[in-house]
Amino acid sequence: MDSRINLSRTLNSYLLLSIGVLIINLSVFLFGRQASNEREVWVTHTHEVLDLSHQVFTSIQNAETGQRGYLLTLDKRYLAPYLLGKANVTKQLTALKTKTSDNQQHQQLLEELGELISKKLTELQQTIDLAEQGEVNSALAVVKSDIGQALMEDIRGKLAQFKATERALLSIRKDKHEEAKRYQFYGVAFAALLLTAIVFTTAVIFKFRIINPIKKLTQKAVIYTEKKNTGFHIDKSSEEVEQLSLTLNEMSRSITDSLSALEQAKEQSEKHAKVKSTFLANMSHEIRTPLNGVFGTLQLLNKELSTEKGKSLLDRAIYSVRSLNSIVNDILDISKLEEGKLTIETVPFSLSELMEVALTDVSITAHAKGIAFLFYNECEHDEWLGDPVRIKQIIDNLVSNAIKFTDEGEVVLTVSESNAPEGILIKVKDSGIGMTPAEQNRLFDRFEQADTSITRRFGGTGLGMSITQQLVSMMDGDISLESERNKGSEFSVFIPLKTTELALESVGQSDIEPITLKEKKVLIVEDNEINMLVISEAIRDLGTEPTAAENGQEGVDAFKNNDFDLVLMDIQMPVLDGIEACKIMKSVSPHVPILALTANVMTEDKSTYIACGFDAVIGKPLDLSEFYAVLSDFA
Repeated sequence: MDSRINLSRTLNSYLLLSIGVLIINLSVFLFGRQASNEREVWVTHTHEVLDLSHQVFTSIQNAETGQRGYLLTLDKRYLAPYLLGKANVTKQLTALKTKTSDNQQHQQLLEELGELISKKLTELQQTIDLAEQGEVNSALAVVKSDIGQALMEDIRGKLAQFKATERALLSIRKDKHEEAKRYQFYGVAFAALLLTAIVFTTAVIFKFRIINPIKKLTQKAVIYTEKKNTGFHIDKSSEEVEQLSLTLNEMSRSITDSLSALEQAKEQSEKHAKVKSTFLANMSHEIRTPLNGVFGTLQLLNKELSTEKGKSLLDRAIYSVRSLNSIVNDILDISKLEEGKLTIETVPFSLSELMEVALTDVSITAHAKGIAFLFYNECEHDEWLGDPVRIKQIIDNLVSNAIKFTDEGEVVLTVSESNAPEGILIKVKDSGIGMTPAEQNRLFDRFEQADTSITRRFGGTGLGMSITQQLVSMMDGDISLESERNKGSEFSVFIPLKTTELALESVGQSDIEPITLKEKKVLIVEDNEINMLVISEAIRDLGTEPTAAENGQEGVDAFKNNDFDLVLMDIQMPVLDGIEACKIMKSVSPHVPILALTANVMTEDKSTYIACGFDAVIGKPLDLSEFYAVLSDFA
């Protein structure tokens, strides 16, 4: 016998039944509430009628009291209660007739009561008229007779009869009111019990036909995850859960068949990624090493040339080397971004100092192209917490990009402060070639430029804007663009930062006091002959003759046999690398500063070198101004 149920149909049936019960419950409640309200209105109505009947008798008594006071004193002030009672009793009697218009018996009693009251009021008026005519004794004689007393007794009797009838109605209405409330309670209670039964039945179905089977499937899934050798068949469940069981069985077979292939693909992918990373690291080192020789040599030659033409040609060569180094840096940044190894620092820095360093080269480039470069710093605060190196990179990319694509007009850089949210807003506006909407959509793609003619005309790898966007994103910032073809572009970058009063980290030094290493003993450990030449000449320019070592072991031996004041050391060297050599030297003389000269300039590389004992890290290719700036801290 098939014990399965169709879960969808079953739950739909219970859902419809629950809705029906809720509708019945609501209807019972609303009808009961309406009936209760009606009964309550009638009870209130009865109390109002009884109160009015009492007021009628009180008004007659007040009129009679005023009449007698006047007859005894002839003081017309006593006529006020009489006249007020007379007026009130008429209004009250009319109100009673209106409120009981649906009760024929009450109407009959009120008619008879009205006649008695009319006679009583006539009797009272006659005595007052006699007293006003001077026949007070005649008026008193009428009062002493049984006529007025008899009328009051008749009025009292009629009102008592009226009240008794109304009280009987009140009792009946109260009973009906209580009965309506009981029926309302019984109806709601029955609906609640019925709904509870439905919920309980649904819970039982869920537990035994859904939850328990799913638990079994979960247990089997855990076993499958651990052992990869179980099926997913279960008994006594819903059709849907059993279909899920069959599907899982099919999936487990498919996964088992594919798992080995996936493992092989994963191993192959990891192998390729490792090969790629190692290749890029090696290529970076191999490219930077000759670059260091070229760049250093050009900077040294710059000091030797005396003709303006020679200096101009040399400046162009130095600019080309810097451009090539920038391309290498971009390729490495893309690699690190892909691997998720590029990190964002949070250190205090000076915004004005950062801008001064960042804009030194780009302003020269703009001047060389014959375009205006304008910079506005609208920030109230100068000290911020963030990553100054990456913020400078963003500004360099945006401004360099604007200058590159602007042949005439101006490039405007504006840095302002945002309070909500807190941070800085960077805007770069140019009057260059601009972009179409389609070109804007491709702008942040890697290795992309607006079109192929852009690459031919202006050059570039198409990496700068992609890196900029990813750096902004890593800082939880936002970058946007407004551009129109042949009218220019405006980039807006918001970077959330917080102000600080902590000690600032220097971004760079534009004005370095002249330093000297006279009477200082300097050891240079470098395996590349050209790099050794460049660094040695740079040290000689500072007033001392350095000692040279071609590998880490020679450097350690020289260090042990001499009292050096400063060590400049490469990292990748034969026999003994720079890290191990540094550790040995620090164990011998920990107070001697050792500076790393390396082509591995990523943040994590620098952190590793500092942790191993190096006092500072200088990147290759060597920029002599930056080199001297670092040396000034140890001279």
